[in-house]
Amino acid sequence: MKRTLLIAVAVVLVAGTVWIARQTRETTPKEDQRPGSHKEAQESQEAKTASSHSRDSRNSRPTPLSIQPIVTARSDATIRSRIEALRSLGTRLTAEERQSLNEFLLSTARVEGIASPQLHWLKNEIMTVLRNQETGSLEVIDALISNYRDRKQDPVIRDYSLQHLSLSYENASEKEEIRQVLWEAVAESSSLAGTALLALHRLAETHEEFDGKAIAQRSLTFTADERCHVATRLTALQVCARMGEREALPVVAQLAESAESVPLKISAIAAVGDLGSAESIPLLEKLAGGNDTRLHPAAQSALKRLKQRLSLAEQAAPAAGRRG
Repeated sequence: MKRTLLIAVAVVLVAGTVWIARQTRETTPKEDQRPGSHKEAQESQEAKTASSHSRDSRNSRPTPLSIQPIVTARSDATIRSRIEALRSLGTRLTAEERQSLNEFLLSTARVEGIASPQLHWLKNEIMTVLRNQETGSLEVIDALISNYRDRKQDPVIRDYSLQHLSLSYENASEKEEIRQVLWEAVAESSSLAGTALLALHRLAETHEEFDGKAIAQRSLTFTADERCHVATRLTALQVCARMGEREALPVVAQLAESAESVPLKISAIAAVGDLGSAESIPLLEKLAGGNDTRLHPAAQSALKRLKQRLSLAEQAAPAAGRRG
């Protein structure tokens, strides 16, 4: 009797254990149903991302409806549809529209569905639209300066910012600050120095407040500096040629003959045509008929310009003597 009772108790205990285990499995949430699970966190993050695309990243204000087709992440938007929407905005944007575009310019984040070259194009177009607004010039100049000075910003966007900053100079009230930023950029070790140098030279042609001598000296320094970025040396060669800096001719001739970079050689050859004398003709003739056919067009063009310039100078000399 006692043995039978013990067996019955054991059966009840086993059955109870099985029941409790089954209830535990049925009431315990699956992993993707638990609060804080990976799936819930992912869905929450996606919702936040979608919301952030239609709101201002800096202060959570809604992006104006007119700006959303331009800056929001949309799978159905092409770069051309964004550009078309941008160009249709006109020149009388509201303060909210201008602010939204300016903040998109300042953002360093990638936009889903827009490749880097397309984003460069879009931001360049935005800079143009903002510069052409009837109001808000101070806002865009501040944004351009901030973009250039942001070392985390895409180098291409920093370069575009310098270009648009120089184009804003004519009607800007912040002329002194723009000059300061351009000279600041000339000290860069990247190709940005060349962009700034070219801007300074262009502005110096029509604005006396720019120091032409300082620009010429910096161009000479870049031309002779082998450590200088190739793109900046190319620009410096062009500026020396345009400014008639014959002091650069020895270095220019050397680069035309022996520079390792073909683009640098071609730029130097062109500069020889603008700065050279009769003594430069043999060098250009040698390059025009040399083994490197890539140099032939530049050398032939430079030779033609040089001979024309020397001929005009000879014709002008007797006339100047008679006037004397």
